[in-house]
Amino acid sequence: MEFDSRAIGPGGLFLALPGARSDGHDHAPSAVRAGAVAVLAARPVGVPPSWWIKRTPSAKDGRAGVLEHDADGSGAAVLAALAKLARAVAAELVAGG
Repeated sequence: MEFDSRAIGPGGLFLALPGARSDGHDHAPSAVRAGAVAVLAARPVGVPPSWWIKRTPSAKDGRAGVLEHDADGSGAAVLAALAKLARAVAAELVAGG
Protein backbone atom coordinates (compact mmCIF):
# COMPACT_ATOMS: atom_id res chain seq x y z
CA MET A 1 0.00 0.00 0.00
CA GLU A 2 1.44 3.34 -1.04
CA PHE A 3 0.39 6.94 -1.65
CA ASP A 4 3.52 7.93 -3.58
CA SER A 5 3.27 6.68 -7.16
CA ARG A 6 7.08 6.74 -7.44
CA ALA A 7 7.37 4.24 -4.58
CA ILE A 8 4.65 1.75 -5.57
CA GLY A 9 5.78 -1.76 -6.36
CA PRO A 10 4.29 -4.73 -8.18
CA GLY A 11 1.13 -5.98 -6.50
CA GLY A 12 0.62 -2.78 -4.51
CA LEU A 13 -2.47 -0.79 -3.64
CA PHE A 14 -2.20 2.89 -4.60
CA LEU A 15 -4.03 5.43 -2.44
CA ALA A 16 -4.99 8.53 -4.43
CA LEU A 17 -4.62 11.25 -1.78
CA PRO A 18 -4.42 15.01 -2.28
CA GLY A 19 -1.15 16.70 -1.40
CA ALA A 20 0.38 20.15 -1.14
CA ARG A 21 1.86 20.10 -4.67
CA SER A 22 -0.18 17.48 -6.50
CA ASP A 23 -3.21 15.23 -6.22
CA GLY A 24 -2.64 11.47 -6.15
CA HIS A 25 -5.62 11.04 -8.47
CA ASP A 26 -3.45 12.56 -11.22
CA HIS A 27 -0.72 9.94 -10.67
CA ALA A 28 -2.85 6.78 -10.69
CA PRO A 29 -1.91 5.83 -14.28
CA SER A 30 1.81 5.91 -13.43
CA ALA A 31 1.16 3.85 -10.28
CA VAL A 32 -0.60 1.20 -12.40
CA ARG A 33 2.27 1.23 -14.91
CA ALA A 34 4.65 0.69 -11.96
CA GLY A 35 2.72 -2.40 -10.89
CA ALA A 36 -0.17 -1.30 -8.70
CA VAL A 37 -2.95 -3.87 -8.94
CA ALA A 38 -5.62 -1.50 -7.62
CA VAL A 39 -6.19 2.19 -7.02
CA LEU A 40 -8.32 3.48 -4.16
CA ALA A 41 -9.74 6.76 -5.45
CA ALA A 42 -12.70 9.06 -4.94
CA ARG A 43 -13.15 9.97 -8.60
CA PRO A 44 -12.18 8.65 -12.04
CA VAL A 45 -8.42 8.42 -12.38
CA GLY A 46 -7.65 7.61 -16.00
CA VAL A 47 -7.21 3.86 -15.60
CA PRO A 48 -9.65 1.12 -16.59
CA PRO A 49 -12.50 0.78 -14.08
CA SER A 50 -11.29 -2.68 -13.09
CA TRP A 51 -8.21 -1.00 -11.67
CA TRP A 52 -9.84 1.51 -9.36
CA ILE A 53 -12.23 1.44 -6.46
CA LYS A 54 -14.50 4.45 -6.55
CA ARG A 55 -15.38 5.98 -3.21
CA THR A 56 -17.47 9.14 -3.41
CA PRO A 57 -16.97 11.67 -0.62
CA SER A 58 -19.95 11.91 1.68
CA ALA A 59 -20.99 13.72 4.84
CA LYS A 60 -20.82 10.37 6.64
CA ASP A 61 -17.05 10.30 6.16
CA GLY A 62 -16.85 12.84 8.97
CA ARG A 63 -13.20 13.48 8.32
CA ALA A 64 -13.30 16.93 6.73
CA GLY A 65 -10.13 18.77 7.56
CA VAL A 66 -8.14 15.64 8.52
CA LEU A 67 -5.84 16.15 5.54
CA GLU A 68 -4.49 19.64 5.12
CA HIS A 69 -4.93 19.80 1.34
CA ASP A 70 -8.26 17.98 1.03
CA ALA A 71 -10.41 20.76 -0.41
CA ASP A 72 -13.04 18.51 -2.00
CA GLY A 73 -13.19 15.70 0.56
CA SER A 74 -11.61 13.14 -1.76
CA GLY A 75 -8.83 12.38 0.71
CA ALA A 76 -11.35 11.78 3.49
CA ALA A 77 -13.31 9.48 1.20
CA VAL A 78 -10.21 7.46 0.32
CA LEU A 79 -9.24 7.16 4.00
CA ALA A 80 -12.79 6.11 4.93
CA ALA A 81 -12.70 3.42 2.23
CA LEU A 82 -9.29 2.25 3.46
CA ALA A 83 -10.66 1.99 7.01
CA LYS A 84 -13.60 -0.07 5.72
CA LEU A 85 -11.21 -2.35 3.85
CA ALA A 86 -9.05 -2.76 6.96
CA ARG A 87 -12.12 -3.65 9.07
CA ALA A 88 -13.17 -6.28 6.52
CA VAL A 89 -9.69 -7.84 6.45
CA ALA A 90 -9.50 -7.84 10.26
CA ALA A 91 -12.94 -9.47 10.51
CA GLU A 92 -11.85 -12.16 8.04
CA LEU A 93 -8.71 -12.86 10.06
CA VAL A 94 -10.68 -13.09 13.33
CA ALA A 95 -13.15 -15.44 11.67
CA GLY A 96 -10.27 -17.69 10.73
CA GLY A 97 -10.45 -17.14 7.00
